[in-house]
Amino acid sequence: MIQRLLIKSFGTSGKILSLGRQAVKVRADYSLLMDLREFQAGYIGCGASRIRVRLNAKLVGRPQRKILARRHSNFWNPRPTQTWKS
Repeated sequence: MIQRLLIKSFGTSGKILSLGRQAVKVRADYSLLMDLREFQAGYIGCGASRIRVRLNAKLVGRPQRKILARRHSNFWNPRPTQTWKS
């Protein structure tokens, strides 16, 4: 799911000429390696929920396989209460 959203975001940005998943076997100049370290969803009271995501990302230059950049991200996202109608 996260990979699909990243590809969609990069594709709609208009800044990248060509992109694809690793399974497509595109000859790439760069690879973005993502590591989902943590994904939690829980309730914090009064029906409100909170989501936590921790990601590590590395931009790797090809064909040397040299790490050009790396980032560790930690997201806490409080969500509004959702009401479910029966």
